[in-house]
Amino acid sequence: MAHVDALSRNPVGVVMLVAQKDLVESMQQEDDSIRATINQLNDEISKGNLKGLANDYVVESGLLFRKVNGENKVVVPRQCRWSLVQSFHDNNGHVNYIIRRTTV
Repeated sequence: MAHVDALSRNPVGVVMLVAQKDLVESMQQEDDSIRATINQLNDEISKGNLKGLANDYVVESGLLFRKVNGENKVVVPRQCRWSLVQSFHDNNGHVNYIIRRTTV
């Protein structure tokens, strides 16, 4: 099962996720709109208002997430969207294709 061995020995994905989390967190803090949303959300929660922004957003581990269909989706600032997509593609390639092909 060479494909399993290769996947289990590749720590790059984990390292990239940590680096990307740090990048997104710092970019969120630099984005005026996102920073204002985080501040307003924290203010509403501290006052016990769970109906305002808390209906649509949550802050976890320093990151702002938007609630979409019961899932939390990270809010990615516009200025780093393309670099994240490009970085993920360049470093991970077409992982779904590789996994699907080796399991058939």
